[in-house]
Amino acid sequence: TYDWWVLAWSIYAYSVFISVLQNPDEKVSNKDLIVMIATLGLAIIPKWVYGVLLIPFLFMPGYKFRSRKQRLTYYAFFTMSAICAWALLINPMLHGGLGVGDVRGGADVNATVQLWGIMMFPWNYVKVLLKFMLGYINPINGESYLTTMGFWGVSLYSIVTALMLLVVACVDRSPDKVAERKSIMSSSLLKIATLCTCLLGVAFIATSFYLAFSPVFATTVYGCQPRYILPLLMPFLYSIGVDGTIIACKISRKKLAMSVLMLSTLVYVLSYWQVYMSNL
Repeated sequence: TYDWWVLAWSIYAYSVFISVLQNPDEKVSNKDLIVMIATLGLAIIPKWVYGVLLIPFLFMPGYKFRSRKQRLTYYAFFTMSAICAWALLINPMLHGGLGVGDVRGGADVNATVQLWGIMMFPWNYVKVLLKFMLGYINPINGESYLTTMGFWGVSLYSIVTALMLLVVACVDRSPDKVAERKSIMSSSLLKIATLCTCLLGVAFIATSFYLAFSPVFATTVYGCQPRYILPLLMPFLYSIGVDGTIIACKISRKKLAMSVLMLSTLVYVLSYWQVYMSNL
């Protein structure tokens, strides 16, 4: 599995991106831009559907750049990346077809015919996709990706993880800069772009499995496990943790970070014991 690779590099890339935005008085350095884009590029190599995570980077505030040349170079790189992605991935797919898809999906799977069906009857697929997405991203199903232990089973402590994520997303770590942070971080355009990116990412993930793993003209998506949402969680939670949802907090950043780390470790140990050790 490439999940750990995609998740680790995408989180690191967005950590750099968020760090840049959280320093309103500092201009973005070339090093930060390179690290931000390069690490996200590493994340999407195994699973190109996560390429949508690049979209919020396009909404970097203009005043963060050191010069007009730096800004133009930054956007030129994205343009070249899109052209390369088209040349290496999308164009060959459209001209050469998708093949038969994943053989694990069964004999009725044919990715090329499935794509043809989507193009011929787009509205039918939109209805299938929306119905699937409503269940797929339902918070009630959060345990299947927040505290899953793979083939061992699912932990009972998902509610603790979910509450912890919401608290971290909504609590400001620097109460002295709430107003300053709002002016930088609360860009409606950036927030909307990030939320749309997450939804688009879910749609891309579902579509890839509909093409490669689902029987032709299936009424739902097969094989799309909840764990594929994980790389989208950080951008999503970050986008809802701005504007009026910021809660001033007197806890220092170090104490908050250590508390979250310790609680996460505790949840993992308890989950491991409950799912694996107790069944030996």
